[in-house]
Amino acid sequence: MKAQAKCCTYTEKDILTPGSKLFLVSSMVLFIQTAKHSPESCPRHNATMKKIYKNFNAKLGALTKKHGIKVVGGWAITQEHVTITIFEVPDPRSMIKFMSDPETSTWQSYQIIKTRPVVTLEEAMKMLK
Repeated sequence: MKAQAKCCTYTEKDILTPGSKLFLVSSMVLFIQTAKHSPESCPRHNATMKKIYKNFNAKLGALTKKHGIKVVGGWAITQEHVTITIFEVPDPRSMIKFMSDPETSTWQSYQIIKTRPVVTLEEAMKMLK
């Protein structure tokens, strides 16, 4: 069995510690978030989920402003019931606070959410120096 490379696995300490590689390559941190819901809870076919999703989207601008984060872009893979969003944040704690906000929690309650820090390929290359 091959051991997994640790070069791209970040611990909470790596993410939250000023001076870590994530902080050295950029003044802003990028996070990619994937959200997957079941076909039964798809907002296209479930009235309750549709209401929750529309409500969250209506408040998203105010929520991101409140936590000092920016949505870089968002995409949906509709046939797989997955959305992908990229956020730019001043520090990882801002993302944690955004994800812990009660308004965000309601939206998350019917999905499997994965939120991970990422760097651009250019920034990854800087880490090799």
